[in-house]
Amino acid sequence: MFEITNTPRPYAWGSTLALAQLRGVEPSGLPEAEMWFGDHPANPARRLVDGRTLIEWEAEDATREPLAFLLKILAVATPLSVQVHPTREAARAGFDHENAAGIPLDSPLRNYKDANHKPEIIRAVTEFSALSGFRPASERMDILVHLIGAGVPGAAQLALACEGGVRGGVEGIVRHDEFARQLARALAGPSVSTGLRHVDDAVATARLVALAFPDDPGVALALLLNHIVLSPGEALAVPAGTVHAYLSGLGVEVMASSDNVLRGGLTTKHIDAEEFIAAADWSEEQPVPIVPIVDGATKEFRSDFPDCALTEINVNGSHSVAFAGPAVALVLDGEVTVSAASSLVLTPGRAAFIESGDGAVSFDGRGVVVVASGVVNA
Repeated sequence: MFEITNTPRPYAWGSTLALAQLRGVEPSGLPEAEMWFGDHPANPARRLVDGRTLIEWEAEDATREPLAFLLKILAVATPLSVQVHPTREAARAGFDHENAAGIPLDSPLRNYKDANHKPEIIRAVTEFSALSGFRPASERMDILVHLIGAGVPGAAQLALACEGGVRGGVEGIVRHDEFARQLARALAGPSVSTGLRHVDDAVATARLVALAFPDDPGVALALLLNHIVLSPGEALAVPAGTVHAYLSGLGVEVMASSDNVLRGGLTTKHIDAEEFIAAADWSEEQPVPIVPIVDGATKEFRSDFPDCALTEINVNGSHSVAFAGPAVALVLDGEVTVSAASSLVLTPGRAAFIESGDGAVSFDGRGVVVVASGVVNA
């Protein structure tokens, strides 16, 4: 076991304060969006003791395999792009196709950075706001009927496009049909309360997005997606194919080890409308937080995908947990001593890499720890 660290990624949507405050360091003055604790080649974590990356450490021993999962801290100050992640099969095919076409891995036109899928679990550290999955047809109709009645430009055309299902409306938006541009401009204006909670929330959320991304046709997607607000400690599963966007808040995210993102709007980065449409899951249902499996001081946030699992440990004294494979433990609150083959005293924002042969891990002190792994607790 050893401590790992990384440098925050300075994406424009990141907070200038949240990560620094969590870690107890001086703010850099720049947006700090993500910290990656894993071995993905795009941004591998480093061993604190010698500065080597996890990839370099793994290469020293043939028995060490790449991690199936990736743990991140996200600090969201402005909305991320509306995006979807491919299935494993689609990722493999897309990666091979772009390699054969000679598109460099660092090209801004690249869709597939690796051959893996990217289902994920997001756990809120602060209140965390997100768009996830398509609204039920009845809610969507209420929203569009209100906007049409209010004379909002583009609303009638979006309603017409959605008549055969949400896919028609989404296709028009990501292909930048004129109605989507009209809606984006109009939604940045004042909103009027209707007394219908889901309508008012959808319009207010779209307005928030429109103010951050004026004239971006993707703003209209906010009307079609479920808005969910996670309280601290709640978690949400986002399977491959789920169209989603994170809007605000501090969270920890565990996912299959991948950097494949297909964007549909709210970004200056590359949008491939056809790949986005092909990858999307068009089912319509409201997302609900994961109901954790509680066992004393531990909570397991399980999902239907086996590549990644998240365990939360509320440390108050001494607790021992066994993991079936390698894991990464990240402290969110307090001060916790993590002990296996060796011991580390960790404070918020610091992480330990637990090797697969370390056996039972002891957590001592007072605080909150989340542990990412590729397999749920043994």
